[in-house]
Amino acid sequence: MIKTLIIRLRRPHISRVNEAEDEILDQIVGVFSGIRTIQSNRVEGFFEKRLGPFFENYRQATVSLAVSRSVFDGVAIATHSLISLSIITLFIFYLFPEQHSDAGQLVTALLLSASLTRAFAGLLDVYRLLDQSREDFSALKGILDHEEKLTGVSQVLNQVLEELAKPNVNTIAVIGKSGQGKTILLDTLAGLLTPTPVSHLSSNYLEQNNFVFSGSVYENLSLGKKMENDWLTSQLDKVGLSSRLTLDSELQGNGQNLSGGEKRRLCFLRAYIHSPELLLLDEPTTGLDSETGQGLWEIIFSLLEPQTNLVVVTHDSSYLDHFDKVITLD
Repeated sequence: MIKTLIIRLRRPHISRVNEAEDEILDQIVGVFSGIRTIQSNRVEGFFEKRLGPFFENYRQATVSLAVSRSVFDGVAIATHSLISLSIITLFIFYLFPEQHSDAGQLVTALLLSASLTRAFAGLLDVYRLLDQSREDFSALKGILDHEEKLTGVSQVLNQVLEELAKPNVNTIAVIGKSGQGKTILLDTLAGLLTPTPVSHLSSNYLEQNNFVFSGSVYENLSLGKKMENDWLTSQLDKVGLSSRLTLDSELQGNGQNLSGGEKRRLCFLRAYIHSPELLLLDEPTTGLDSETGQGLWEIIFSLLEPQTNLVVVTHDSSYLDHFDKVITLD
């Protein structure tokens, strides 16, 4: 009866912990889906601050659960202890001296007193839960801080760097089958896989995933950096989004309230407006129909500044004649 009551009283605390875990999972999945955008823009601190409240909510929920367990287990311990001590006292001071007890009653008394040990073991489980929570936080931080390193530079990378050094080459397309390392090429050019940059050019990245996080259009574009509202609005107009969105428009996680083309244009605009010397695009038209893809190519080349270099990996051959150099992977 006591155990059933305690389980009912704990249920809201357990539900709160589960909800907090789900929130953190959603946020972590979102961050990992845009890890290249985050790293190439050097805005890890911005997303660390965004994740902070979710981890704090989880910490408070786990502490609340641990406290409730301690309190409720304490009540159970006290109740069991009182009953066990009463029975033991009865045996020692009355039944034994008066010879009113037999072997069966003695075993019963010992079993009841053993409940003391089991109850105290429950407290140890609570403290182990807290220790495990701290280990989980440390493990998550390690994942977020982890940077994979590459020791070698591929032949294709050298070829791309040689082409970028030529004054008459500003745009390069790299085409080839899946699994040939095209995304690794862009990661390396962005400086995400090497201890030191392989290129002196500052870069920005349009990754294959449409990284849109829950927040305003302004937050998704600025990534925590200060930007002029009027200028940002004019940039939205350049990619054909100003009639659909304002800077204050709230976006759902993963851009669920945007079409595929809108998400792609928004993500391209984010990479473009941070004025990189090297713009890296990973399959920019993937998942788009031919008309929408053609429109995106037109936007990309119409906005490209003369001083900006462009490297694109793509399966889309419809716009290759617009590039200064096309590299085909065998």
